[in-house]
Amino acid sequence: MLFCAPALPTMFAALLLALAQQPIPAQLTSWQEVRQAFPQRWEFPEVDANGKLLQSKAFETTIQRLVTLPLANHGASQSAPLLGDLIHTCRALQWNPEILSLLLSGWTEQLTEADANLVKSLVLCNGVSDKDWNPTKDKNDGITFGPTWKFPKDYWLEHDGSRSVEQAATLILADLSTIKQAEHDFPSYFTYPGNSYIEVAPQGGSYLRVAASADQSCSAASLSVDFCTDLPFPFRDYSVDIEVLHRKRDSEDLISYLYGQGEDIHWLAGYDRYWTIRDSNGAPVATLIVRQLAFDIDGVPEESSHRREGMRSSLGSLRRTAEARFNGEWKASETAPASVPEFEVIAPQD
Repeated sequence: MLFCAPALPTMFAALLLALAQQPIPAQLTSWQEVRQAFPQRWEFPEVDANGKLLQSKAFETTIQRLVTLPLANHGASQSAPLLGDLIHTCRALQWNPEILSLLLSGWTEQLTEADANLVKSLVLCNGVSDKDWNPTKDKNDGITFGPTWKFPKDYWLEHDGSRSVEQAATLILADLSTIKQAEHDFPSYFTYPGNSYIEVAPQGGSYLRVAASADQSCSAASLSVDFCTDLPFPFRDYSVDIEVLHRKRDSEDLISYLYGQGEDIHWLAGYDRYWTIRDSNGAPVATLIVRQLAFDIDGVPEESSHRREGMRSSLGSLRRTAEARFNGEWKASETAPASVPEFEVIAPQD
């Protein structure tokens, strides 16, 4: 999972560091070894202590329905288009916001106003591909946010900071393999618009993959990454060690958990869930990412807007990088076994 701090001016020294890079090889191992590196207790929950669904479920269910089922009010009209079909039209129109805004009124006429606004925020995305894209602004970037919600007290993690959780979704016009390749090219983080990284360092020897066998594909992979990020005056910087787990489940194409540790933070935890979005012919056209993220820096008066800015920066930068790399060939197929995609971990040169 990609982590990004709120946008700040890029540091010249960080750019120089990004010019050199080195691969970190994967170590093939067992599920038990991967689970030891990322224990189950670090997986961000989807239910509370009583097994009741957390508030994240409503947003995730709504987004998944809108991008996979006909664009009608609760599926009332099977003749309504799929979002995957509309993406073809959007691409043909080069994502022109003026034309798409007019067409959207017809495409979403069978939806509730709330659902129509969500579709609009996902489809109007020409801004994120602009060379002058600024993550501090939210015009036409294809990222939609759900309501900020509060994590239950006295459950899971105990800490002194905020228990707010932010949630967002976006579509990336690339397959999951390309997205994961882009996500793990860590030197490229220093080229992201408005980044404030001082250090982004995947730890040598921490890239673990469950070894695939003749009758079973790779079911999980883990990685440890050290981050140090600048903060605006009068604050200095903060460091956090982020543990990542990519895991196969039946409920989505892939889930990527992250869990942060360090003296500078109260807590950092969350996940990305991925689904392949298809058109009415079953052809893949995009990958949906739904993100849940809880993050609180010790001694820094953050608000929801600051956390959302960081999410906007990371999701937008990931989309820009992945789509630039994608060659148009979707590697996943209906007959291929579900697997954690192959990806190379690239570290900045010491």
